[in-house]
Amino acid sequence: MTFRLERWKDVSAAEREAVAKTLISSLPTGFSFHALSGPNAIFAFESAKFVLIPGGAVCLGFDADRPWIPTEEEAKSWAMTAREYGFSESIHERICAATLRPRQVELPTLLVETETRELGWESTNPDDSEIVSMLKQYPAGFQLCRGGLTIRVRQDAGGLVAAERSMGRTHAEVLADLQKTGFRFPTSDEWEYFCGCGEPTLFRWGDHAPVDRYPTDINPAEAAWRRNWALSAGRLAPPAEGFVRDWDRHVKPNS
Repeated sequence: MTFRLERWKDVSAAEREAVAKTLISSLPTGFSFHALSGPNAIFAFESAKFVLIPGGAVCLGFDADRPWIPTEEEAKSWAMTAREYGFSESIHERICAATLRPRQVELPTLLVETETRELGWESTNPDDSEIVSMLKQYPAGFQLCRGGLTIRVRQDAGGLVAAERSMGRTHAEVLADLQKTGFRFPTSDEWEYFCGCGEPTLFRWGDHAPVDRYPTDINPAEAAWRRNWALSAGRLAPPAEGFVRDWDRHVKPNS
C-alpha cells in the first residue's frame, strides 16, 4: 500500500491516526497500531516498534558545490587525520568523494524498525572455565577472539554475567533468514533518507559537529574516561556524579 508523503504532511493528527489504524488489515499478522508520536505513526510487532514512512518523491545527496566552510577545529582535525593516514585530498575533496550528488528518488511506503539490533550472536554458558578465568582479569567484561569464534562477556553492577558467541553467519545468510520472516534491509537510498530525512546539509542537523569525541561519547571527559577504563582492563569506575552530555543533536529524533 502506498500513502503519499505530501498528503501525510498536510493532514491532522486525528486523520493520521485514523489512516494508520486502517493499515493494520494490510500488514502481516502480529502488527498493531501503537501510538502517534508527533507526525509519526508507530506500530508494534512483538517487542519491536516500527515507524510509518509514507512513500513519495524525496531529495537526497549532498551538493559539493554549495558554500561550506569548515570550522577551525574541523580543519585542524582533518589535517591531523590526513597526516596520520596519508591522505592527500583536502577536506572538501574528501567530502565530495564520500557523498553522493543531489538527486530525486521515489520511495515506497515503508514500516521501519525504530531501534537497531545486533544480529549474529547467541547466548553461551557464562560458567565456562575460560570465561570465569578471564572475568577475574577483566571484571567489567571482555571480548575474546579464539580461532574463528568470538566470545563477548558483560557483567553488570549486580554481578550478573551475560555471555554470547558469534554465529559466524555471512551477510547473505543473515539476509536470507531475514527475508523468510517477511522483512528486509533498506536500500542505500532508503537508508540515506531514514538517516538524513532529505536534509541538504552535511549532517541532518546542520553542517558542523564536534571533533573532540566519537559520536557515542557524551562529552570529552567521558571520552577520556573510556580510554583510561580500557587501559585499566575495565577496573576504573566512572565518577559518582556521572557525565553530562554537552552536545545532543545527533541523538535527537531526525524528524
